[in-house]
Amino acid sequence: MHKTSGKEKMPLLFIGHGSPMNAVLINDYTKSMSVLGTALPRPAAILVISAHWLTNGTYITSSDKPKQIYDFMDSPKNFTTLNTRAAAL
Repeated sequence: MHKTSGKEKMPLLFIGHGSPMNAVLINDYTKSMSVLGTALPRPAAILVISAHWLTNGTYITSSDKPKQIYDFMDSPKNFTTLNTRAAAL
């Protein structure tokens, strides 16, 4: 993966997360995400929009290490203890 020059156009992607279990499983979905991650250049920034965040108003989170929000139920008990925090690029 190479870093973009800042002038290079990146593709616009819509990627649904699917099952939360995709974070711990190896399946067709996770394999395709790994291939995609190595095929694309490293972006200068990533914009994520979530329909799961219910709040009164519009807010923007901008943090080098945003807090993980668990918006699913009935997953294995150790699932919420995984270190899946996003890191700044």
